[in-house]
Amino acid sequence: ADDVSPQPLLGSVESFTLARCGVAVGPIVTRSGAAFEHGACHTHDATVDHRHTGESGEAHALATAGGWHDAGDYGKYTVNTAFSVGLLLFAHEHFGRAIARALEHTNSTVPPPAVAGTPRFLDEVRWGLAWMLTMQREDGAVYHKLTPTEFADLQVFPDDDNLERFLAPPSSIATASLAAVAAAGARAFARYDVPFAQACLRAARLAHAWLREHSTPSTVVAPDQGPFTTGTYDSKSPTHLEGASLWAAAELWQTTGDGAYWVEVESLLRGFDAPADECADLSTRRDKYATARCAVEPLFDWSSMTTLGTLRVLLGSTQPPPPLVDGALRARAKSVLLAVADTIADAAHSHPYGRPVGRWYKWGVNGAIARQALTLHAGAVVAEAAADHARVWRYRSAAALGLAHLLGANDYGRSYVTHIGNSPPNNPHHRPSMAEHRPWPFLLVGGPWPHAGDWTDDKLNYQTNEVAINWQASLVYALAMFCSDQDAPAALVAEPFTPTAALPVHRLATAHPWGLLACAGAVVVVAAVVAARLLLRVGQGVAMTTLGSCAVRSAVPHAGAPMRPSCGVIPPAVETWDARPPSFAGVQAPRTGVAATQGETARVSSHGDGCAAVVTAVGASHTSCESTTSAAAHTALLMRPHQHVLEMC
Repeated sequence: ADDVSPQPLLGSVESFTLARCGVAVGPIVTRSGAAFEHGACHTHDATVDHRHTGESGEAHALATAGGWHDAGDYGKYTVNTAFSVGLLLFAHEHFGRAIARALEHTNSTVPPPAVAGTPRFLDEVRWGLAWMLTMQREDGAVYHKLTPTEFADLQVFPDDDNLERFLAPPSSIATASLAAVAAAGARAFARYDVPFAQACLRAARLAHAWLREHSTPSTVVAPDQGPFTTGTYDSKSPTHLEGASLWAAAELWQTTGDGAYWVEVESLLRGFDAPADECADLSTRRDKYATARCAVEPLFDWSSMTTLGTLRVLLGSTQPPPPLVDGALRARAKSVLLAVADTIADAAHSHPYGRPVGRWYKWGVNGAIARQALTLHAGAVVAEAAADHARVWRYRSAAALGLAHLLGANDYGRSYVTHIGNSPPNNPHHRPSMAEHRPWPFLLVGGPWPHAGDWTDDKLNYQTNEVAINWQASLVYALAMFCSDQDAPAALVAEPFTPTAALPVHRLATAHPWGLLACAGAVVVVAAVVAARLLLRVGQGVAMTTLGSCAVRSAVPHAGAPMRPSCGVIPPAVETWDARPPSFAGVQAPRTGVAATQGETARVSSHGDGCAAVVTAVGASHTSCESTTSAAAHTALLMRPHQHVLEMC
């Protein structure tokens, strides 16, 4: 159906609407008709006092309502909000039209945009960014977080949480994070809301100026969180602040064209000089990236934001590099990006369940899996600019494998996203879900660690079953990538951003078309790729076709031929998988909803709110949304010749 793939993307975006703080929300309505809402909450945020904030004088209130609830708790954390906003702005920049189309399918009651004409997705991003601006002091410093002294009770609803909430002292890392996303936000909103864009740019410049005075080992300001037992978002990595500073300088350069920011970009990027092979090593050592000085990291997160700065340098947005840019420095950054993308792709194509992080497990690993889509997309843009089409296909198919892994093609045969896929989580560690005794929709849970078998769908298991906005933002990006038919920003335009009242509308030059999994059935094709890889892992050669409305021809095209999607009904083409490198001669995707396996008629069952569709040969049993397929049964089904399971959103 044409509305298959937009539904999870729509839901993942609306999960941010449900996470809004300081305002009544909803009802947000799922495809099955379930409605979710909450009243205005935490409207008195927040208290500034000496004990929690370290500021002298009488305790007083500072108007800091707004933002998103961060995770399973109701705290608001500047660093993680900034990282999440950054990912969402990248998604808007790369796939904005696809996201806008998905949001047209809503049945929910959503708040009107703050300024008429602003795309709904950007208006949601604004909710997080505007809150961050309230966290900035007049001198440019940014408060680190806003939480109560202790976490709220597990089963309290947002508008029933009456704990007093305090601001933690400012920090250098929070200030750098705001400088980056406020600069990026100034560009994004220039077309729709000039006053807000200008406010973002002023905040970014002010934060950057403060940061320059508080970023050396002797002047850096670490957050004093002694009175709090809530989340810290304070990485011990020695490159944490340096990486965030690179991101901030790169975004300010892109927004203003001020050469002083580019000088800082080059200086900082030059310091991330670890060899490409070291950065591309998916080691299982937990401290692997604590000291590595990598321009691009395969497992980046809020605690290691260097990758976002490097990708901004390589992908650009509105500013071409200045004439005197260090060409060798850019070449080295590209080589690290491609090496990391190669490793991620190799891991996805070799792992039995298509994990782009291989056998690496950590808290929030599912967020890391979703986030690989950004690195792989960036690698594909660079590779396509070099006419390396085989690499382009390998990267994009690896991103597809990762997404399908999250939606059910994994060790458990279960989706990791509530209300989506086969047997999704019912008990996320998420206070509104626990308060209502039902899972709130479209939430990506953290996933298994430290081992593959350590995930439990238990509301008390915050280590593997909590939710978080940085994981959710990663999911939005990954889903948007496979619902998009727009071009990638493979080339730049020399159109400076002028921070005046006449803020121009920027365009993306499109020398290298994006076009890959471009149609509404794209995620179905994603799942077919996973099924094929799973069969390959167990040594089975199998001929297969897939469901959907788009077919991809020539996985490894002839030299000079870029990837192109071919939509509509295509004559049946059967491709045999064996031990050779993956190659699609043709992936059929008829609109009829009928798939064939070596001439055998297959049948499909789909259930409820975008639940899994299971495709097997005639006579094989179906799974359903109500049943839980064990890992053993899931594997046994996949090992049967000429049968495969497609986990679809």
